[in-house]
Amino acid sequence: MAEAAVAEGFTPEFGEGAAAQEQVPAELNLLHFLDRKDFVDCAVRLPAPAPGSEPKGEDEVGGGSGEVVPGHRLALCSASGFFYRRLIVEAKDLTTAPVEGCGDLPAVDLPALPDDEELRRQVDVAGLFPLVLRFVYSGQLWESIEPQVTAENAMGLFALGELLEIRPLAARAFGFLETSVLTPETSARLLYAAARLARATPSSSSRGGGGSFDEPVARCTEVLRQGFEQVCSSPEDLDLLCRLPVDMLQPLLEADELEVLSEATVLEVARRLLRGRMRREEALVTLEGGRLSGAKAAGAPVGGVICEALVVEAPSPEVLLRARAEAPKYSAATDALQLQSGECELGKDLVLRIPKGAFGPGKPGTVAVRVRAAVSREVLLVGSLPSASLPLATAGEGAQTEVSLTTPDGKPGGTLRFKWKAEAAPPEEPVAAPPAEGAEGEGADGGGDAVAAAAAAAEAAVATSAAQFAATISEEQASKVLEAVRFSQLEHKDLLAAIKDPVLLEAGAQQRILEALSSRLDAYESAGQEGSKRQEPRPSTVRRSPGEATANSAELSPVGEAAAATQSGGLGPMSLGGPATSQAALGRPPAPADAAFGGAYGSAALRTRSAGRRVGGPGAGGHPLFPCAVCNAGSLVLRQRDLRWTIECSRYPSCNHAVLLPSSIMAAAVDGHCASCTLRLNVDVRTLTVRVGHQHAATLLKLPGGVDTLRGMCVAGCNDTLQRLGD
Repeated sequence: MAEAAVAEGFTPEFGEGAAAQEQVPAELNLLHFLDRKDFVDCAVRLPAPAPGSEPKGEDEVGGGSGEVVPGHRLALCSASGFFYRRLIVEAKDLTTAPVEGCGDLPAVDLPALPDDEELRRQVDVAGLFPLVLRFVYSGQLWESIEPQVTAENAMGLFALGELLEIRPLAARAFGFLETSVLTPETSARLLYAAARLARATPSSSSRGGGGSFDEPVARCTEVLRQGFEQVCSSPEDLDLLCRLPVDMLQPLLEADELEVLSEATVLEVARRLLRGRMRREEALVTLEGGRLSGAKAAGAPVGGVICEALVVEAPSPEVLLRARAEAPKYSAATDALQLQSGECELGKDLVLRIPKGAFGPGKPGTVAVRVRAAVSREVLLVGSLPSASLPLATAGEGAQTEVSLTTPDGKPGGTLRFKWKAEAAPPEEPVAAPPAEGAEGEGADGGGDAVAAAAAAAEAAVATSAAQFAATISEEQASKVLEAVRFSQLEHKDLLAAIKDPVLLEAGAQQRILEALSSRLDAYESAGQEGSKRQEPRPSTVRRSPGEATANSAELSPVGEAAAATQSGGLGPMSLGGPATSQAALGRPPAPADAAFGGAYGSAALRTRSAGRRVGGPGAGGHPLFPCAVCNAGSLVLRQRDLRWTIECSRYPSCNHAVLLPSSIMAAAVDGHCASCTLRLNVDVRTLTVRVGHQHAATLLKLPGGVDTLRGMCVAGCNDTLQRLGD
């Protein structure tokens, strides 16, 4: 009867004579059979272990997979929809695997994860599956595994709960994530894993299974949005953020609720994403025959050193030390090297792509060269290959080149010598978009063929969608990224830096930046210009303390407090005056660019006068207009002298450079910025608001519509407005 009761493959460990040794446990449940081979009737093939972990057993299956774990169909199918489908519904399709002491058993492969190092680090299937089995065999009691649940493995448990359709495990693990793990510091890492799994999991309609990761994606996105500024301060988190698909990242960057201190944070994310993933004209550069010499300052760290080269598009001493490659293609590294008296051969060529737009004479790009400790990754030596040293316009080979290395504190640290060669890099194609809904299964005859076709199409869509992580983006996607940046809300210095950034120019941001510069002038124009589109600031960027608001009020207001100085006619503050117009409304052609103020800036109509009695304190004119071209040390500011408005050097009386404005101007103040002169002169050029006195009828006739106030007037040489206003 015993043989009839035990089906094929059910081989108890105890046999004849063993009954006397086997004791009935005081508490019987499925956990008693978890680590035993009594009555096992199936097996589970684990994937290869995650990087840095060790397999849990000796049994291996071909193809590089991990160990084979015996199990019981009844226990697995009672808790998991995935195992129910594979062991019962699709049992005829199963292959077998040998299990020691049990023979060949029907074997199930666990769902495969995308080949992503970060995801496998968080979801270590081989390491976590024993916890999943304990949860299953305990009757799905969270308390049976709760002591082993940590911040490091909670996402993995949630993922396995969803993938294996063990709903109670997924629910409890997600609850643990929300209450104990999910913070701004962890949101980017958790979002990346959840998004990666969401894009890699076929829909339940196509396959009858798979997990739903929409809720954790939404929850992680919400927390990340609330702590976005903090997230972006971490290089590792910023790197994960920039690897997300564009269709997921763009709505995040566009959101009004995005918590940032300034719009510059959003611009930096967009810049990083474009640098790492935009399709650009590139050269393939090989640094060959490298030799490190005189590097005794590096010492002899345990495990040796590695030498790396990486592209840095915005170099600075701090950046060279801490920069991370914008993309793997922009970096290369040697294997571990052993220094002998500070000398060693690199042993391999360093091959990396270099974006041509960021390199060349006058361009900011450089190739950073660093020597790191192979184990601790500490930077021991650093240097840079100047942009001009790699003429990438044409392919070819260069002569022997050397890079001087220094220690992190600036002391000499040795020399790296090599030869280089450059060639055109093959273009990278963007990932194709997934097929449109309804396209899958077209032409199928129905029935099983239609289901199979739909499943195949869904698998293909999942593969395509999953491939969009860190993939090259198209021009259209790059444009969508730029649309998320509110350029008109960037500070002036950020706009000036952006207009010189090669990757932003390559992405087509120049027009957006120019419009943003011009919008600062529009803020001072008369209302009623219909059709003008100005992006509103994010609420988080305008929430300031009372002290900050007071400190910035002079710059934000078209007319500062001291700029309300008036003369004859009893004119009040200009911001409260009558109708106004801009210099563009005069319809005058611009003056030649070389009509320079003091030889470098301004209108030729302005004349330098001898110094007279100055009226008003240092802040009478508000913000400086632009640098003084006479002493090259001060800035030109707006002041009153002998009852006349003047533009003079802030270093007066050390520098007597002073220019009288036309006598018809009764009131003046610094207001906005001149985009044209700022770009032409490569300095921040401010504009004026001026009021013409009513007694100067001839001058008033030159202004349209009876206005007396002219806003956004530039005196740096882009027009002849002041000359036409007369003396």
